[in-house]
Amino acid sequence: MHGSDSGVKRALPPECDTRTSASFYTDALILFEDGDEHEAIRRLKERERANLPEVTRAMVGSFRALAEGIHDESLDATRRALAHFPDPEGRYDLTRHLAYWGENDEALSQFEAVLEGRFNIYRALTRSDSWLVSLRSHEGYEALVAKAKTRYDAAKAAFVEAHGDRLLGVTIP
Repeated sequence: MHGSDSGVKRALPPECDTRTSASFYTDALILFEDGDEHEAIRRLKERERANLPEVTRAMVGSFRALAEGIHDESLDATRRALAHFPDPEGRYDLTRHLAYWGENDEALSQFEAVLEGRFNIYRALTRSDSWLVSLRSHEGYEALVAKAKTRYDAAKAAFVEAHGDRLLGVTIP
């Protein structure tokens, strides 16, 4: 394992209900990206055996197959989950799987749908994310980033104009 355990094992107690919590995916993602692939895969396999809604099972299976390097199984499960996943933030996570496997046309189309679903992906697209490397040089990526930035800037301006930053005591990047 690289680094420590990223606090994941301490932050999510064993009794955490992974059927109803976002932890069914997020803790395994953190472990995987921190280099603890074996623990991430173990948790994902355990969750696949649980009584999950089909769309959740597809999302978990998609990531488990990705972590195991099983290309076709991961893409199939990703596409099944995307076909029925209503939440744009979850769709963003799944679309990262497409980009990871170099399915750039499909990933750009899905990221566009995520943006249209009112989840602004500007900061996510511009941060360091190794899963998006092949996508960054793909035709259409810069236009997607520009569209997301325009929407981000408009939302930020509206938030500041409504004094949301002062109300919450935050600085908006």
